[in-house]
Amino acid sequence: MTVSSSPASTTTYHVDPHYRTTVYFGAIPLVLLFGVIVPVIGFVAAIRSPSAIAPDTFAIIALSLTFAVASLWGVRRWSRETWLTVSTNGLTYHTPGLTIQTSWENIERIEDRFGKVQCWLRHRSASSMSPWTVFWRWTSSASWNIDRRIPLSVFPWSRQSQLRNDIAQFAPHLTAVTAPKRSQRQV
Repeated sequence: MTVSSSPASTTTYHVDPHYRTTVYFGAIPLVLLFGVIVPVIGFVAAIRSPSAIAPDTFAIIALSLTFAVASLWGVRRWSRETWLTVSTNGLTYHTPGLTIQTSWENIERIEDRFGKVQCWLRHRSASSMSPWTVFWRWTSSASWNIDRRIPLSVFPWSRQSQLRNDIAQFAPHLTAVTAPKRSQRQV
């Protein structure tokens, strides 16, 4: 568990090592596909029939290798530069491209949905958002509320975790983790 504390009741949490490992293993298929399989297919095609090779074959190979390296770099950067600070003033969540600072009063609930625990905010609280994150928020239906939720399950989170205890200390109204609201089609 990676936690760092400072004297003024502020604790900073970093991505849980188990979660980091899971994310790396999730990136392996992309790296294998774009970093190994596509270039091998391109080289085999080049060796078998050099006269029939399209000029873009090497461009596709280069793009595939670039995508594989960028995927690994992105996962590594995300896992090293994502942190959550819990203080008497509220929460500060930082990940590449997005920083959210919010007070305890702005946190509506903590919700566990499909094993992913998140803080839901009443109002948008992004203090900084990169242009790419703004574009992603407006074009992806899964990201429209990216600045209204703070993922807690990527940090050391459990019923007895220090993170949960810290949140309960500063915001007792958030001690209960709720299930998501049911849709209109209840069983």
